[in-house]
Amino acid sequence: MNLRAHAFGALFLLSAGAFAAEEKITLRWNVRPEERFEHQIKMVIDGGENGSLTGTMYFAERILSVTDRSIKSSMFVPGLTVVGTGALAAAAPTFEDMRGLKFQRESDFTGKTISLMGMSGLGASSVDLVLPSTDVSVGDKWDSSFVPNPEIGDVKVTYVLESYDRDTATIRADLAESDNLSVVKPYRFVVERMSGRYRSSEGALKMNISGISLSVSFSQRMLLPVKLRSNGA
Repeated sequence: MNLRAHAFGALFLLSAGAFAAEEKITLRWNVRPEERFEHQIKMVIDGGENGSLTGTMYFAERILSVTDRSIKSSMFVPGLTVVGTGALAAAAPTFEDMRGLKFQRESDFTGKTISLMGMSGLGASSVDLVLPSTDVSVGDKWDSSFVPNPEIGDVKVTYVLESYDRDTATIRADLAESDNLSVVKPYRFVVERMSGRYRSSEGALKMNISGISLSVSFSQRMLLPVKLRSNGA
């Protein structure tokens, strides 16, 4: 009897583990008008003998409206510092021009950008977080794309849900590599499950632009929403 009870208990635990592994979670933007967030972005561009650029940028974000179709937010860059060396120092003023920039962003509930207003000519060189459009379990994948530089063009991004706990989920972004782009450190995002907003992200790429090899690393973190909202009681 005792042996049979142990065997039944082991079978139950294995079944429970298999069920847990198949559990799916929902990741969506869940924000309200007038909610405010602050972001810090750090970037290092190493061009070898061509010098380097190191910058820190702050974004203040306010949610303007939430409809059944999209979310609109206003963005403001209150602070930015850039230090350049060598030939790349000539690019520092382009980044510094973003200080004081105000623009609006419209996105869907996965966080994918629909439109940018007031940000003409400024591309998105880092990987955006795009959440899945359906519920996912660990190991599930979904696709999006971004343009790191006009010379490189559109790059496919495959996102993978690596893990999650009560409050957060970790998502890896795998980029399609090419002759002009390779991954040095895979991008990873830590996402708040309740709001769908990222808590932090980091990654690094190597790009060939105009015949120059550049190593580009990014780290980003949320300074404010205020407080982590628990996914449950």
